Formats: sequence, structure tokens, C-alpha cells
Amino acid sequence: MRAAIGMEVIQTYQPTGGGTRALMIEIAEPASFTTPTRIQQILEHRVEYSAPPTQDTVRTDAHGNRVRVVTWDPLPGEVQVRIRYRVSAELRLTTLESRAPYPVAGLSGEPSRYLAATPLVQRDDPEIQALARRLVAGARSQQEAVTNLLNFVVDHLRYAIDPDQYDARFSLDRRIGNCQNYSHLSLALLRAAGIPARIVGGWSLAKAWQVATGQGTLTSKNGQGRHAWIEVYYPDLGWVPYDAQISHAFVDTRYIRELVG
Repeated sequence: MRAAIGMEVIQTYQPTGGGTRALMIEIAEPASFTTPTRIQQILEHRVEYSAPPTQDTVRTDAHGNRVRVVTWDPLPGEVQVRIRYRVSAELRLTTLESRAPYPVAGLSGEPSRYLAATPLVQRDDPEIQALARRLVAGARSQQEAVTNLLNFVVDHLRYAIDPDQYDARFSLDRRIGNCQNYSHLSLALLRAAGIPARIVGGWSLAKAWQVATGQGTLTSKNGQGRHAWIEVYYPDLGWVPYDAQISHAFVDTRYIRELVG
């Protein structure tokens, strides 16, 4: 399944009152990549400004993301930023099986860094640790352990567009949240179980897609806007995308990945 995506994002920054004298923004520069189920090719990513910035540089962060840092100092009134994307997206709808056993062993290098706790991913929390142990008890493969953990998340969280907090512990306690909550709780449980996993930030697009099944046609439609999902590392497959709200081992061609972390 392939899709050609063209998208334009317009951001307007309007100073209020007399106190705003400078503006700095960061713009992710999406990269092309390949996973076992998903290919993304960035054909164009163009950024235009209504007023020339005083500084426009690109840095690479600790996770390998390229981020454009743009500054207006002084701020010349209202500023409009126009970002154009042209993306080729391909989804490989094939059977995907990992032979990786569980517990996961022999991790080193980049994947092992995605086992750590963060302020939003409290993998060391005692209740999260205990829950993860219970959910993976008896799992004979990494794929089975991942499925058990993520099934808990989708079965026990209820969607809320604007929760009070976004971290894993809040999500577990309140059982509500948006895409960030689903992702952070999933990451906390996976990391607590010794499975490397990282968050992905980008866009989901609302145009529906269809696939034929033995029982008819399946139609899927996402929300339009900023979105968060996750990637899970398998020693024999590499990084595999999951959307903790709706899909295992793939995300469809209506996603644009910008950042990982």
C-alpha cells in the first residue's frame, strides 16, 4: 500500500501586549527511514517565513533528530511560518513474526538507552513494575510480551483530548488520556519489562484508507493533527512501529514521522 502525501502547515505567531520582544521556535526536519512494515521517503520539506529571521540554524539532538532553530530578535510584529511536506509512504501488509525470546537478552548500544526512566515514563515506579511483571508472566517470546502489555493499555485507558497530565503514572491512576498518555504508559510498561521502546512524534492525516479482508472491506480513519505513537525494538527485526491506541506492528500510510526519543 502506497500513498503520496502533500501537506502544508501554517503557523502564525502574534505578539500580545508590549512584553514580547523576541521569538525562538524549533521545527523538526523529518527524515526518510525504513522499518519492517513501513517506509517513509521525504521528497520535500520546505520552510518559508513572512519575515526573515535573525538566526536560522539546524542542530542534531541526542536521538539523531535534525531540528531547525529559528530566532527573531527583535520580533518584527506578527510572523507567519509556512511548512510544506511532500512524502512518499509505503505500508507492507505482510505477516511479521519475530523469533526473539523473552526475556530479552544481549542488548547493547543504542537500543539499551531506551530502557531508561524519564519524567514522563516512570518505568521504575513500583506499581508500574509490578503490573509489567504480572502482564508478561508466562510470555515465551518478546512478541507475546509486547502484545500482553499493549493490550492492557488499550483495554484500560479511555480517550480524553485534554488530560491534566501526560505521564505514565497519571495515565495508569486515572485511566484516561490522549495519544501522549497511551504512548507514555506503553513505554513505561515495556521498559519496566526490559523491552526497548521509544516515542515517535509527527502527524496523522484524516483521509481514510481501506483494505480487503476475507469478510469484506476494512476502513480505517485517523484524526488530523499532531500525534504520538511508539516504536519497539526487536533484536531480529529492528525498530517496529505501534500505535498504542489502534495498531500493532505497523502504522498506516497516513502517518508522517518527524522525531523519535
